[in-house]
Amino acid sequence: MRCSPGHVEEVSTSSFWKDVIDFIESEKDRIKSELERTSWNHSTGELDMDFHTRLMHDENLRGAIRALDIAKQAPEYLIAQAEEEAQERENKEEG
Repeated sequence: MRCSPGHVEEVSTSSFWKDVIDFIESEKDRIKSELERTSWNHSTGELDMDFHTRLMHDENLRGAIRALDIAKQAPEYLIAQAEEEAQERENKEEG
């Protein structure tokens, strides 16, 4: 990695990362409201999506929520990765 754990931690506590988290949370809220939406169109009295299409649509939305949750954990992953690489460098220098 080209950065140290301290650099990643600095970014993860910055206002930029807080803005990213706010954006992720707003997207999650938008997706959750889409999941709560019914397939029934009250104006036309018809279904917008058939049963199987709705199942696939909902599963895609749930996958998007999982991906957003993983994205929120990026700093912790990067810090762990940087620490591991630093430890490996130390071990090579010693041995």
